[in-house]
Amino acid sequence: MKLEAYVVMLFKLVAGVETIQSPAVPVPPQRAAVYARAAAYHGQKKSVDPFELLAVARNESDFDEKTIGPDGLDCGLTQTRVTYSRYTCDQLRRSPWLAFSEAARELSAYNQSCAGKDDFDRCRFNRYNSGTRYARRGWAGSLGLY
Repeated sequence: MKLEAYVVMLFKLVAGVETIQSPAVPVPPQRAAVYARAAAYHGQKKSVDPFELLAVARNESDFDEKTIGPDGLDCGLTQTRVTYSRYTCDQLRRSPWLAFSEAARELSAYNQSCAGKDDFDRCRFNRYNSGTRYARRGWAGSLGLY
C-alpha cells in the first residue's frame, strides 16, 4: 500500500473511532490514533479489515483498555481470552498493540474456518465472541448475530 493511501486510511480509522465511541467512554484523538495505527498494521498483516478490528474493540470493551470480562479471562480492548493467547491479562490491558494483534490473529483464523459458509459473517464474529461453537438458530437481532 502506498504511503499516501495508508495515511488516508489512518485518518479514516481515527474518524471511525471518534464516530463509534461510547458517549460514556470518550476516546481522546491521541488514543484514537494509537488504536487506528495498531488496527491498520495488524489488519494488513493478517488480511483482516482494520475497521472490523475497531468494531470488535468497540463492541467488546467500548475502547476501555482496562476491561476484564466477568470470569477474569477476557482482557483488554478486544477482550482476548487469555486461555487462547500467549499473553497475560496484564499485558493485553497495557498494550493496544498486543490487543489488536491478538484480535487480528483470531479473526484471520475464523475467516479461514468460516470461508464458504452461507453465514460467513455470523460464523466468524460469533466464533470471536463465543468460540468455535456458535449459535446457528434463534433471533438474529439488529446485527444479524446471536
